[in-house]
Amino acid sequence: MKTVQIPRVPFAVSKICLGCAPHGTSVPKPLAHEILDYYYDKGGFFFNTAHEYGDGLSEQCLGEWVRSRSLRDKVIITTKGGEDGKVPGTLTLHREDLIQDMDESLSRLGLDYVDFFMLHVDDPTVDISEILDTLEDLRKAGKMRYYGCSNWSVERQRAASDYAKAHGSPGFVIDEIEFNLARNNRTNRGICKWLDEDFIALHEEDGVCVGGYSAMASGIFSQYALTENFDHLVTWRASLFDNPYNREMSVRIKKLSNETGWTAAQIQLAWLMNHPYRFPSFSIIGAMEIAHLEDSLGACDLRLTPDMMDYLLPDYREFPEGQRIE
Repeated sequence: MKTVQIPRVPFAVSKICLGCAPHGTSVPKPLAHEILDYYYDKGGFFFNTAHEYGDGLSEQCLGEWVRSRSLRDKVIITTKGGEDGKVPGTLTLHREDLIQDMDESLSRLGLDYVDFFMLHVDDPTVDISEILDTLEDLRKAGKMRYYGCSNWSVERQRAASDYAKAHGSPGFVIDEIEFNLARNNRTNRGICKWLDEDFIALHEEDGVCVGGYSAMASGIFSQYALTENFDHLVTWRASLFDNPYNREMSVRIKKLSNETGWTAAQIQLAWLMNHPYRFPSFSIIGAMEIAHLEDSLGACDLRLTPDMMDYLLPDYREFPEGQRIE
């Protein structure tokens, strides 16, 4: 398993991080533990969960696996807090909310600390000072080693960085953001952020590690490789991804797959592991069954040529941006 060094962090993490969102719910615990075993046996040691996943069942499932295998000192664990999924539209980044989320997550995991604690979303109405001071207190209390953000705007990340530097704290070391070979329709963005040119510029400037979620773009390219059309897209996927750029990318991935024998998933992950941008990154992937994980991890052995890398990064300006095809 390839690794990546996160700036200002003294240890490396797996280049492919295993997302555990469905574990304990749509992926029953016994199967989830088999998937975790398979990933670890293949050299992976980086796991990603959240306070809100399965209303805590994901954290419980992962924690039970770590403890039952006596692996705490051999794995890196990320969890995320600061979002109340039970109350739609409610964000919880005030001090008391973050402390509660942290304590509940550790209790569910059955662990004394996590390696990374991420802010799942942002609430611009909460002052940066309150958020970062709270995270620093949690870090100094030994409940987590480092912290980061997810789905924060460029402006708020810059403000957080300025505050951290002014107060001598580490600040955010990871930004979890959607990072894949697709381009989202701008008119259909919600609270989630994706790695567009503004975010690329930010991270090439500050060097903060990018944790790319939705690495497979919700499976749109893998499904196109099987069906050769976009008719399979359900409404919410179409609203995000149905545009000329992604249709062209589907054709290109399908063409490379036919020429090489590599799967669409492997091609996407191989590109992400070797992207041309000047910041470190890792990709977060999920798996509903071991066969899916086996396919994805096959990307670690691929070597895309420079021509292939360029082929998978067409000039977006040649395509009508954000225009969904009806």
